[in-house]
Amino acid sequence: MTDLSHSDDKDIQAIPVPGKNATLEDYQEALKIAQLQVVGKHQTALQKICTLVGTLQSNQQSHRKGPKTVKKHDEEISMLGHKCSVMVPHPVIEANSPNRYLSEMSTKQGVVADLHDLVPPKLHKMMQKYSPFAQKFRAALSGSCSSIIHHLRGSITKIFPSSKADYFQIDFKGYEDLPEFQAYLKFDATKSSYPTFAPILYPNLKKNDKKLFQSMILVHARFIVSPNIRFEQQGAHSRINYQKDFNRYKEILIKGAQRPNLPSNLMHNDNNEERDEFDASAILAGMDAKDVDNDDDNMGVEISDTTNILSSLGLDNST
Repeated sequence: MTDLSHSDDKDIQAIPVPGKNATLEDYQEALKIAQLQVVGKHQTALQKICTLVGTLQSNQQSHRKGPKTVKKHDEEISMLGHKCSVMVPHPVIEANSPNRYLSEMSTKQGVVADLHDLVPPKLHKMMQKYSPFAQKFRAALSGSCSSIIHHLRGSITKIFPSSKADYFQIDFKGYEDLPEFQAYLKFDATKSSYPTFAPILYPNLKKNDKKLFQSMILVHARFIVSPNIRFEQQGAHSRINYQKDFNRYKEILIKGAQRPNLPSNLMHNDNNEERDEFDASAILAGMDAKDVDNDDDNMGVEISDTTNILSSLGLDNST
């Protein structure tokens, strides 16, 4: 890029210096000439800058449109976004390594590893460079999540057969006054906060870390019975931080997957008979006491961190 300030300085003509016996008018005339020269050069430089800015803006718009190959992969990108909502999506660390939770930095690297494992190598460059990829991927991810919630609401009475269908309408606001729903979310109804490991994550609503995640009613259902209208990173009404809680659940499952006796199915079977137990108690015991405390914030990637990571890969909403 041309250095406009230096290239134009040498074009300024020498200004005649008033002589020893010059009058005030002579100095004023010399100053006037100098000012006119400088203003003229500045105007020329400004025109060059405006032209350069226009060129850059034009190039940026063409980059945002992306190559035709982006459109060619539209269907595949959308499919990956849908997959990400279920599987949740190759840097320094393996996506399924327990070491991803050793530090804040490794946790962020784990998120990047998730994305690189999910998206095939042929699309990595496109993912990082072109905003249409990001927009389509995130739209499919969001749409898939909304679809899951919608279908869950439609069949929720099969999960809670003793509850009225009206309770599960999107605009229902009486959950906090229904003891049966508070029992799904809290072990102690007198507390104002909601625990990360809610009763709904355990069979029969009874806390037992050996049976964590063996309830047939899991994370999405936890949202359905909460006093929140929208499923977002943090419930506007309950203040339940679904983003942090999900990160914690995933951490437990990844660490548990390294256990040699991990059962192939963590849930109960169709006859509600227990399969081999997935014992989460040892994993929970190894975590920092503050992180396990139900009333404290959990360690893990904040939503802002995740957004920054996606942004660095070209997967942010601002493009």
